[in-house]
Amino acid sequence: PIPCVPWQSQTSGQYQRRVHGYAQYFLSSILDRHWKPDLSREEAKHIVELCINEMRKRFLVSMPNFIVKIADSEGVREFGSSKDWSKFQASS
Repeated sequence: PIPCVPWQSQTSGQYQRRVHGYAQYFLSSILDRHWKPDLSREEAKHIVELCINEMRKRFLVSMPNFIVKIADSEGVREFGSSKDWSKFQASS
């Protein structure tokens, strides 16, 4: 099964991809366009790059660093940080 985060709100359901708060207005379309159930780690890193670049361009508050976590069948763990993960600076 695909790991997913349960979402409790007025409607109940499960989603394989999530964006919280105001970020949802900027990032949901990126996830809708690029996410697929069998993503490789490299593909996931590329999507994270796109999301971080979009937040840096469009969000009202300057957020210089992002912590990236993985949630899968092995649990939740930190994957990296945009401060020390040079790949975030590459890619268009």
